Amino acid sequence: DRITGAKGLVDQRAQQARVSNSNWKPKMIKGLDGKWYSYESMGVLGDWLAMTTDIMDNVTSLGGLQVEEFLPLMATLLAANITDQTGLSTIKPLVDMTNGAKGFERWAAGFVNGLGPLAGARAEWSRVFSDGLRIVNGDLMSQLENRNRFASELNGEANQAYIYSPVTGKKKNSYSFLQRLWNATNIMQIHDAPNAEEEFLSTWEFDVATTFKTIDGVEVPPPIQSYLLKTMGEQGVFRKGIKEVMRSSKNANAIGSYEEIKATGSQPAINEWLSIHKRLKTAQQLGKEGAIMALPPAMKAELDYAAAQQRESAMAAQQGREAVELQRK
Repeated sequence: DRITGAKGLVDQRAQQARVSNSNWKPKMIKGLDGKWYSYESMGVLGDWLAMTTDIMDNVTSLGGLQVEEFLPLMATLLAANITDQTGLSTIKPLVDMTNGAKGFERWAAGFVNGLGPLAGARAEWSRVFSDGLRIVNGDLMSQLENRNRFASELNGEANQAYIYSPVTGKKKNSYSFLQRLWNATNIMQIHDAPNAEEEFLSTWEFDVATTFKTIDGVEVPPPIQSYLLKTMGEQGVFRKGIKEVMRSSKNANAIGSYEEIKATGSQPAINEWLSIHKRLKTAQQLGKEGAIMALPPAMKAELDYAAAQQRESAMAAQQGREAVELQRK
């Protein structure tokens, strides 16, 4: 709990849950002040430490690993730990695709962006001049814009689709200009630690990253996702529900009993243990409903339009014709 490796969990969904819940960063160690510090500057020793941490992370995490999964794990972690040092990080999304991940647009954006001048400098400028993390669509142009987001920041046209914690309502990775400058130009980066509720979600591998990705099957535009995440956190319904699950789980010794079962050689499903995921989903749903009810009329109209357009696209596909772009009311 006090150190991270280079890759994290091999299970992509579990790792994504960890990143979104606890602001997980690679090669970080927790200081006595509660903040996280990078050990990237340790060179080869840092690589060895990161790989050892990744192995222990995957073997001892609640999700766990079977013996037959260990060799693929080693191959994945070895690649993760040599990629950045050999300058091959650009092809990482392409490698991820061979393992079943959807990353072509991200890889293509990195490739196209790298063809332009000052690609490295533009990446640094984006880290310095842009605050927080953004919700980015999967298309190529959105990925390219995100890699050069400093331009929209400097022009005063910044996309406000920031990622907020649905637990606290706070913007993810929101730091002062001086801290962003430090993190962008120094190997020893500094990041805030997650709170207890976010740590709990991470421990039980409960994903909140896709909380508002769709509503009733309709894809939600990034600005509306951002508003809903912030509102859900500020209302506090979800956080209150997490605290209740935390109390009952502590009384039932949920983690201890789960690890005891694993020690016998069994592999219980983490998303079914003591109905923790079920209770978290109930709390999450209550929080979602409250945030949706608080949507401004303009955003509700935008969602209605997106639903109508999605129905038109589906009907057009069934009828073998091109979809008609509907007029907004």
